[in-house]
Amino acid sequence: MADKGLLPQQIWDRLDDDHGTAVSNLAAVVRHVAARRLATLRTDPSSETQ
Repeated sequence: MADKGLLPQQIWDRLDDDHGTAVSNLAAVVRHVAARRLATLRTDPSSETQ
């Protein structure tokens, strides 16, 4: 990647400019799934082994 100085948020903004809302939607889904997974791990320690 040529823009090594970019912060992650700036990279996402650049992708949004290039590809429209598809990247935003994907990022939102990833954050949602990660948040649910983290919540599951916090409330149910036995789920870590799965």
